[in-house]
Amino acid sequence: MMAWQIAAVSLGSAMAAQISDRNLLLPPASTVELSARPGCFVWESERPEVASVGAVRCEGGVSYATVTTHAPPQTSEIVHRRPALITAVPSDSEATEELLSCQVNVGLIRSLRISTTTKYMIANELQWLRVSAEDDAGNLFSEAGVRSLAFDWRFEPEGFVTLIPPAQTLQQLPPELAALSESEARAYYTVPVHATAAPKRDEVRVRATLGAGHASAGAVT
Repeated sequence: MMAWQIAAVSLGSAMAAQISDRNLLLPPASTVELSARPGCFVWESERPEVASVGAVRCEGGVSYATVTTHAPPQTSEIVHRRPALITAVPSDSEATEELLSCQVNVGLIRSLRISTTTKYMIANELQWLRVSAEDDAGNLFSEAGVRSLAFDWRFEPEGFVTLIPPAQTLQQLPPELAALSESEARAYYTVPVHATAAPKRDEVRVRATLGAGHASAGAVT
């Protein structure tokens, strides 16, 4: 019994430090939250003009930091990617082996894609649609960055498929999605849709356009 207790204590003390993300591709003017554990950490950005660290807090043995990305100055040449290294160092230790980092890459959105759970819907059926974004090299933007954007959803022809507030799906949802107001939900990157009637044509075209005010490589639809 004593040997088992000693082994358990030794295993617990060897818990390695971890960070929530090691590499992110984000659009400009997006804010994400990184976390590190166990304990409290000091967060810094090596290039705050690309991605800066904002509010930091430590709760329940986990350290959190908000990171905001920035657009390049208009006078500079827009490059494919602008990386910034975000580091997290334990606040009560100088041990370099426990230094954690996340490379935040900032780029412009070139194209959007809509994924569906099915290609066919019948009347009164509910499905989810989700937007993903790519840069000019086909690299996929991190979900956290897409989540911070706003979209305008359209359906052609109208009337056969409609957006509904997530709470009306009666589905167990993540708190941040379930708490969205109807207007916020209609601009979110993932939305539930309801087939109100069987269309007279074989196809309903779904269109998602990046909302105004977001930096992108031209108009993105």
